[in-house]
Amino acid sequence: MEKFNSFDNIQRALQKGDSDCRRIVQYYLDNIQTKAHLNAFVEVYTQSALAQAAQVDEKITKYTAGKLASRMIGIKDILNYENNPYAADYRILEGYRTTQTHNL
Repeated sequence: MEKFNSFDNIQRALQKGDSDCRRIVQYYLDNIQTKAHLNAFVEVYTQSALAQAAQVDEKITKYTAGKLASRMIGIKDILNYENNPYAADYRILEGYRTTQTHNL
């Protein structure tokens, strides 16, 4: 599989039809798992990421995807993201899950 190490590589693969968002997300999920010993991620939302990738693939197929379609991000635990941990590395916030809604 191609290494998706730049947005240009991702866009090229999508435009050529060589890949889709689900496969690209799976590439990054596999990379996160392979490098789990680095402890770069507190939590990984595999099913949510794959479901959102499928939605983006559908939008790309229908030509309704925005300019940021296929852009992958990791969210630090210092940002509030609905129903996800928010700790900001403070023990007092351990176990807190935000109730604020933000569409990312």
